[in-house]
Amino acid sequence: MSTATSQPSFLQTRRGKLTLLLLCTVAFVDFVDASIVNVALPSISHALHFSVQSLQWVPSAYLLTYGGFMLLGGRAADLLGRRRVLVAGTVVLAISLLVGGLAGSSGVLVGARLAQGAGAAMMLPAGLSILTTSFKEGKDRYAALGAWGAVGGLASAAGVLLGGLITSGLGRRWVMFVNPIVCVVVLGATFRLISGERPGAAAGLISSERRWRPAGCCCWSTRWSTPRPSAGVRLARSPSSRALRRCWRRSSSTSCGSTIRWRRYRSSRSMASGPPTPRC
Repeated sequence: MSTATSQPSFLQTRRGKLTLLLLCTVAFVDFVDASIVNVALPSISHALHFSVQSLQWVPSAYLLTYGGFMLLGGRAADLLGRRRVLVAGTVVLAISLLVGGLAGSSGVLVGARLAQGAGAAMMLPAGLSILTTSFKEGKDRYAALGAWGAVGGLASAAGVLLGGLITSGLGRRWVMFVNPIVCVVVLGATFRLISGERPGAAAGLISSERRWRPAGCCCWSTRWSTPRPSAGVRLARSPSSRALRRCWRRSSSTSCGSTIRWRRYRSSRSMASGPPTPRC
């Protein structure tokens, strides 16, 4: 009997359930911010003297940077670390929400909404990456992704309801003041539940560099490098790497095979016939 089957899944443990709850909270905060201000738009327009044309920037500014920087946030999570980017995005979102709640002019509010979208664009891909790496492929991951997607859809609908209740009960400023409290809880839970990682460990990418060899050689040489030594050792022992090293030795010699064939051809044929295509 294997010991892997006797071990409980991470989702069934207390830490796994709390991790899933944390990541669902991150998704809820990001999605609810897109719609929570919709009901408060008339109050915001009256208090900050928005025109009808410029009022659309209050919800659109968040969506603009949220969708525009999401790929950048995912790449930053791979290079700098998932927990670092999640924490940075949560801090940016919390500060910009406070600035938006205290805004006394339309320009400050629109700028705060742009910063909120940038912070959410850092949080969402980092949280989704943590989810897919924390839960193993199979039943655990499918259940976690299902819960995460359901919370995202629920947050978009709940934002309108919560915005109406908060605006009518506490005022328009509290539409921005509610989520910073949630962000503080998210920060504390992130440091407690999510382990840190070395920057660049999540990337796992292999970079290549091509150089044109001198002396008229038509061969390309490719050098492979990786940020992780273990991956570099495996790559150095691969058949493709050995073939590239053989090509490097041939191209670094004083005369390449193509040059030799060209000289033989030129000595046996007339120059009027034209040279063939050199091949290594």
